Amino acid sequence: MKKTFILFLLSAVYSVHAFAYFEYNGIYYWESSETTVKVTYKLGAAPFSGERNHYYSGDIVIPETVYDGEKAYTVTGVGDHAFAYTENVTSVVLPESIEHIEYFAFRSSALTSVNIPSSVKTLGNSAFQQCANLYLISLPEALESIGSYCFFDCAILKLSNGVLSSALKSIGVYAFYGCKELEQIVIPEGITSIGELTFSGCSKLTSVSLPGTLKSIGEQAFVFCTDLTEIFIPPQVNSIGKLAFRYCTKLTSVEIPEGITSIQNNTFEGCSNLSSVILPSTLDTIGQDAFRTTTALQTITIPYGVQSIGQMAFYRSGLKSVVLPETVVEIARLSFAECASLASVDIQAPVVSIGEHAFWKNPSLDQFSLASQSPGNITLASNAFSDSPISTATLWVPCFTNSLYASATTWRSFGSIQNKSDCETTTTFPVNSTTQTPLVYPNPATTTVNLHIEGVDLNLLTVTITDMQGRIVAKLKGKDATSIDVTHYTKGVYFVRVSGENLFFEQTEKLIIM
Repeated sequence: MKKTFILFLLSAVYSVHAFAYFEYNGIYYWESSETTVKVTYKLGAAPFSGERNHYYSGDIVIPETVYDGEKAYTVTGVGDHAFAYTENVTSVVLPESIEHIEYFAFRSSALTSVNIPSSVKTLGNSAFQQCANLYLISLPEALESIGSYCFFDCAILKLSNGVLSSALKSIGVYAFYGCKELEQIVIPEGITSIGELTFSGCSKLTSVSLPGTLKSIGEQAFVFCTDLTEIFIPPQVNSIGKLAFRYCTKLTSVEIPEGITSIQNNTFEGCSNLSSVILPSTLDTIGQDAFRTTTALQTITIPYGVQSIGQMAFYRSGLKSVVLPETVVEIARLSFAECASLASVDIQAPVVSIGEHAFWKNPSLDQFSLASQSPGNITLASNAFSDSPISTATLWVPCFTNSLYASATTWRSFGSIQNKSDCETTTTFPVNSTTQTPLVYPNPATTTVNLHIEGVDLNLLTVTITDMQGRIVAKLKGKDATSIDVTHYTKGVYFVRVSGENLFFEQTEKLIIM
């Protein structure tokens, strides 16, 4: 019984070596099917360890047909680790029968050239990772998949024409990371995502063509592509990851498509030549460091709907002026710090939080405008204007509120506090009335707007509501004007003008309906 078991083992071992694994003209093969094999490594050479291997050397030519004894096989693949860590292989010629090059197939080899046959459909993960001497490669038209890390850190690699296969369905993360000699890439239609760090560190990449089918750009996808001058982001893209274009120092312009809701952290940090940015109306957040050190960016339109400006979002940018729409309720710490040319800031929200050092070290700051009817509606860090020359700057505030700001901490440090130019410079009230500013609340509003003026006979009031184009939306009189239903109003910005017949009194306030 014991002898039979040993014979069985010997028979099994013999079968593996005779049919599954064999050597032919100095090259080793694994059987894939009854009729096909793939190139492999010499058993016992341990290419998995990362140690240099010497079992293959020189210029390798793989035939289309190989023999195990008298049995013929077609070579259809290069198996995992087949030439990994070989330091003496300089070139490999593959037959047209090859369909797959598996993971780690040539990783960290001394390979200088390899032909990828037109029949190849897949390149596995890390297939050519860190092939430091691999210079030129042509990708076949039949190629459907490029694995993660496939050409990672192939520092001198060039693609013959930069145009990827029209059959391509996926590109893995880190696929071309550190390919410093790549100059152009055309990504075919059908690709829906570019993963994280896919083209990171491609420092000579000047041109990238993205497909209309693209929906997402991953984190750090193009970070340190320092020669990239422009890129068109297709309209179907709805997600751009953190640091996606960080330190693309020659990038001059970018338009973010509609549908994007957030500029993620560090997305355009260090893009020192970026001078034109178009943001979508769907945007609600500008993340931390998003436009940090964009020194050529002198102007940007922040769309209505943006609610928060992240920490250091425009730190050391080239902005000369900025208008923050009514919807911006949070300006985080250092958001606009050290902007050497920033002279004018207009904050249009009635209630807002301004964080620590938000406008720190802005030597050109000269004009600052607020929309809040009361300093109490503004949460202001005590050092928000540290080392900025506010003692010589002008603070513009809503009509008849300058006395309130003149007695408020920090705001009173401005050199001049002025009512905005659309205010009447002189106002006469009825006898026994007060100089209380008309109060519209809540603001922003969703359903009902209330009006209260202490000391004024409400029957004498007329309320006129106009839209941004100056068109009259409603005109109400008397007590009916003190509580206004706005549920049927379109979301947006309106102006509420309060006046009184035979009453030398008129006031206009901005109203946001959400």
